[in-house]
Amino acid sequence: MDSNSAIYSILFFFFIVLNAVCQSSAIEIEESQTASLFVNSSETSAKKIPETLFGIFFEEINHAGAGGLWAELVSNRGFEAGGPNTPSNIDPWSIIGDESSLIVSTERASCFPRNKIALRMEVLCDNEGTSICPAGGVGIYNPGFWGMNIEKGKTYKLVLYVRSEGSIDLSVSLTGSNGLQTLATANFKDSHVLNWTKMEVLLHAQGADAKSRLQLTTTKKGVIWFDQVSLMPTDTYKGHGFRNDLFEMTKDLRPAFIRFPGGCFVEGEWLRNAFRWKETVGPWEERPGHFGDVWHYWTDDGLGHFEFLQLAEDLDAAPVWVFNNGVSHNDQVDTSSVLPFVQEILDGIEFARGDPQSKWGSLRASMGHPEPFDLKYVAVGNEDCGKKNYIGNYLKFYNAIKNAYPDIKIISNCDGSSKPLDHPADMYDYHIYTGANNMFSSARKFDQVSRNGPKAFVSEYAVNGDDAGKGSLLAALAEAGFVIGLERNCDAIEMASYAPLFVNTNDRTWSPDAIVFDSAQMYGTPSYWMQHFFRESNGATLLSSTLQANSSSSLIASAIVWKNSEDSKKYIRIKVVNFGSNNVTLKIFIDGLELNSVPSLGLTKTELTSSNLKDENSFQAPKKVTPVKTSMEEAGGKKDIVLSPHSFTSFDFLSKSNYIQILYIVYLGDKPHNDHERITESHHDMLADVTGASKEEAKMQMVYSYRHSFSGFAAKLTESQAKKISEFPEVVHVIRNRHHKVLNTRSWDFLGLSSRVPDNLLHESKMGDGIIIGVIDSGECKSVDMFDASTQCNNKVIGARFYKDGFQSEFQGNITDYFMYSDNLSPLDMVGHGSHIASTAAGSFVANATYFGHNFGTFRGGAPRARLAIYKACWYEPTTGAQTCTDADVLQAFEDASHDGVDILSLSIGPTMPLVAEVDKGSNLAMASFHAVADGVPVVCAAGNAGPVGATVTNVSPWMITVAASNMDRAFQTIITLGNNKTFSGQSLMTRNGIGFKDLVYVGEFYSVPDEYFKFRPSEVAGKVALCYLLNDAIPYIADYARAANVSGATAMIVAVPPDDITIFPFYTSNNSVAGVPVIQIDYETGTEIMNYFLMSDATPMVKLSSTKVLVGKPVAPKVAAYSSRGPNSYVPSVLKPDIAAPGTSILAVNAFSNDMTDNAYIHPDWSPAAIKSALVTTAWNTDTYEYPIFAESNPRKLADAFDYGGGIANPNGAAHPGLVYDMGRNDYIHYLCSLGYSNGLIYNATADDPEIQNVTGIRGMCPKPIMSILDLNLPSITIPNLRESVTVKRTVTNVGLPVKAVYKSVIKSPLGTKVSVKPKVLTFNYGIKKITFQVTVKSTKKYNLGYTFGSLTWTDGKHSVRSPISVKTEIVPLY
Repeated sequence: MDSNSAIYSILFFFFIVLNAVCQSSAIEIEESQTASLFVNSSETSAKKIPETLFGIFFEEINHAGAGGLWAELVSNRGFEAGGPNTPSNIDPWSIIGDESSLIVSTERASCFPRNKIALRMEVLCDNEGTSICPAGGVGIYNPGFWGMNIEKGKTYKLVLYVRSEGSIDLSVSLTGSNGLQTLATANFKDSHVLNWTKMEVLLHAQGADAKSRLQLTTTKKGVIWFDQVSLMPTDTYKGHGFRNDLFEMTKDLRPAFIRFPGGCFVEGEWLRNAFRWKETVGPWEERPGHFGDVWHYWTDDGLGHFEFLQLAEDLDAAPVWVFNNGVSHNDQVDTSSVLPFVQEILDGIEFARGDPQSKWGSLRASMGHPEPFDLKYVAVGNEDCGKKNYIGNYLKFYNAIKNAYPDIKIISNCDGSSKPLDHPADMYDYHIYTGANNMFSSARKFDQVSRNGPKAFVSEYAVNGDDAGKGSLLAALAEAGFVIGLERNCDAIEMASYAPLFVNTNDRTWSPDAIVFDSAQMYGTPSYWMQHFFRESNGATLLSSTLQANSSSSLIASAIVWKNSEDSKKYIRIKVVNFGSNNVTLKIFIDGLELNSVPSLGLTKTELTSSNLKDENSFQAPKKVTPVKTSMEEAGGKKDIVLSPHSFTSFDFLSKSNYIQILYIVYLGDKPHNDHERITESHHDMLADVTGASKEEAKMQMVYSYRHSFSGFAAKLTESQAKKISEFPEVVHVIRNRHHKVLNTRSWDFLGLSSRVPDNLLHESKMGDGIIIGVIDSGECKSVDMFDASTQCNNKVIGARFYKDGFQSEFQGNITDYFMYSDNLSPLDMVGHGSHIASTAAGSFVANATYFGHNFGTFRGGAPRARLAIYKACWYEPTTGAQTCTDADVLQAFEDASHDGVDILSLSIGPTMPLVAEVDKGSNLAMASFHAVADGVPVVCAAGNAGPVGATVTNVSPWMITVAASNMDRAFQTIITLGNNKTFSGQSLMTRNGIGFKDLVYVGEFYSVPDEYFKFRPSEVAGKVALCYLLNDAIPYIADYARAANVSGATAMIVAVPPDDITIFPFYTSNNSVAGVPVIQIDYETGTEIMNYFLMSDATPMVKLSSTKVLVGKPVAPKVAAYSSRGPNSYVPSVLKPDIAAPGTSILAVNAFSNDMTDNAYIHPDWSPAAIKSALVTTAWNTDTYEYPIFAESNPRKLADAFDYGGGIANPNGAAHPGLVYDMGRNDYIHYLCSLGYSNGLIYNATADDPEIQNVTGIRGMCPKPIMSILDLNLPSITIPNLRESVTVKRTVTNVGLPVKAVYKSVIKSPLGTKVSVKPKVLTFNYGIKKITFQVTVKSTKKYNLGYTFGSLTWTDGKHSVRSPISVKTEIVPLY
């Protein structure tokens, strides 16, 4: 470097994540024969499956409860089924005897006010006299629900209410179906039954009959009234009333939730017959029951609100209560009158959750459950969206419930998968009943659904119709494919359940169903057994997987990691549906290792299939279509995995811990000395020690040895080996190799670095001559003039390395083919990102640079004479379309960059949320950057691309320079002229000389991602200009809609999007093809005016489009980009992040695939990295200092503050002469770690200059006493995250400006709600005083909590203004 130059140039970069990761896939394959499934077992690319994903839906349909799960054996026990009026039908009760011996009728004579009907039995015969009763007596009997299943040796409890005007002699018995065989009997004799009397007895069965009946008979003349006759087995589940066999079969599904009590059952055909919870609680005999007019049968409601909650608890499932919202199939309550319904639901929630002393909680307690039930989910209605009063009613319920119970999640009936909801909700309900082929193809239904906002509750799904029959294999396979799709999209789906659950074979109103039963037996349909494959999915981890095939029947697959509670071991489960008619040989690769090549994995195969697609189970053959489990190791040796035609197969095997080696990073802290060969030898020794291998074998196992800036290595280890090595005393931590995505970039003349103006930093720094910029990215491209040393030997790129071993060790596929077709086994850039960054940093002058036909004049990088050191550590990932950079490769790039002597290091990746401590095992990159900065090499990182959401900024270590993304003062204007001569301004990259007047057509608004076959009607758009609105998830897919317009013959397309989403890029579709037609972007306001012209024009609507004009300068206001991640720092809120902003949107630089360009920015004096950062932060343009307001793109747009852009937008010329700087060094950063509470030992291991000197004094001396306050870290900013009364912080400034004798005065702008003072108010520097420490006191002037407010402290000598942003949150009482 030139020692006479006081200032040098440096690059700052921003990167945009372009593609999302797909977790699994469905593929159409032709005839046969082979397929490969590549599974990445890394949890960094995995998804956590919700604990609640798979559950059950119970509806009172098909006699699922009454005569099914609810064990009551008497049907119509209260004689109410015929209605409240008399005479009434008492079905299925029947008479024993004839008209000469007894008369049976109904009367409104019950003692229970809510169910007034009682049965009156007048006995005309007697046990003596002239009219003798027949043998066995006369009376009534109840066959139950198509027969009572009475089992020998079991006990049944009979309860009935009786009244008589005289004494009674009543026989109660359980008999065979014809009444001739007595299975159990008892007798009631009583002379005191003038008033209603409760009688009960235990009946012990001496025989068995699945079609038994209950008989009440007498031989005594007189009148007897009966009411509420109940017969229950005494062995119900936990005595809670549930039929044991059906309960166990349900529990065996391991449901995470139960949705109840319906369905349409909740709505009713008419509101008078809807399920109303208050009528289903309290003593069973007092419940009125009701007629379910949708499914056409009476229920006594023994299975009521309390029992459903109890059922959920017994199943260990979350209750999901579906309630009526004042809407039935045929009538509905007006929203103005719905409040009584709302109060009824609030009471129902209190019943479930209320204190046992509360009104409704006390009722629950009196029923035997004083502890609250865990009710956290409610659904407002069922399939009611679209009905007149639904939304109005829904909002009444929503607001009332959220006000009283804010933690309850509320589910809307409206489908949010196709377009966003227009009302608040925590989830939205989605139902699908369809044929098999459509069900299978619907596996992709949720692939493109928004991951923001409410998640889906797929509460009812099933194949029905001819494909299903009564429950076919075909239906189960199609459903399996669909459910794999749900599992794959577990980040968009909260819950899912099959429907219906039960069917009593005697009342098959709906078919198919999961569980079929009668009074004595049951079986699961193939759909029931299909659900067994997903029992372990709740709370498991969904692994990234890719399916590749060469053929053409349908396959779909997924992979999860689940923990077996029986042996506490983790297993990987692969699930695959072969929906086609051919065998498929499947190869499974886990982290690049073929599954079949690893012995002793405990591999088992479970398969659901049959000889015929329409095969069903039955009472005669209940296991005809059931899963068959086999061991894949029993056959011995290596065996092909073959998927049978029309099959659903799962493979379970032990997770990687004992069998599969994974790449780990072993971090040993700072290097112990400078003998690099000795360091590597020690790494080999350690690896050999833990693996038991020879030293030569250990060398082969090791991927990288880190020895220049820190000590550590990357090697393939089993999980147990990794655990063992982590326990070595010299090891700081061991972490699995992780993958990171690249972020995005920015520009120069906007920052005042014009090559045409001689008085600026660009020329002061000699255009970067002598500087070496290290770029860790995707490589560089030599095919563009800026990098072509053959045209002029400029030695631009003085070195280039590439790092593949970390990526290759976990690559899923043929690595040889990959390096042949997808990327290049060299430092060459095949994707363009690294070339973009490198050319932006240091590209030489290129005249007449063009971008889609527009001339941008001379292109150059920020430091056109600087040299580049290229470190290719990021590779194109073909399965995701993204670029990925592994820890192992990036750390080695850090190593080499430090050893090579770069002056500045640009890192284009960032950690994922949540953030962890720098000394934590998840912070390899943070500690690598620490060592680089400690050696004097500034590390510049992007803030991230998760904006505009707050607290999403990454790369937050105080030693990093973290840069947010702004736009630049450039726009691409296209004038839109309508047929009525009104003009509007849009943005585009029109490459032609405008378009004369053409017909205008409005094609609608779109909410979601178009599929590859989508197109507009050619008859509507051909030869015309198409106008459309894109909303929500459709916005990023402008190019795909433009492609549709192109193939439909449109001349151009005008697209209305939110103003913050207007970005100018070449429009490529999702499959990388050019859109094909000019695309002019406008905001919604302009779109509305143009649409109204189209709708209201009397003449044919016409439009003319001008050619694009590039606008540069003041007409275009700067703003922080919407995608740019925002503060506050979620890990250490008192450290302001980002530090600064610089252009990162609509930029221009070299691309590896074309001669198109894109541009970006740089700056830096040659001081410590901390001084450089200080100069940037304190001189940046901000809302206080810039001549125009600086906005931040968000919803709504707002003035930018420190959490948007740190100190402001980078001002390179100002940063070259900041006047004062806030400097820091290695010890300051160590004190920062100390202030966070980390142990001396941990900090010592991670940062010590000489970790080999393991002396107690050295370890104890890492942190000073007393430990420095985190607020006193000498940052160029002040952030106080919890101000209560008053806080005083210290800062030290160093005078680096001229003149040496200088006087700086303070200018304070106090954040709202505070008063800021500084002491001293004046700083006086001279030849002897270059550093001064001052104190800043911030006092709260409010006595209530405030969010963050912003201000500043500026030191000025009249020439320099050194501004530090201040961010303060007043927190009188902590709320969370």
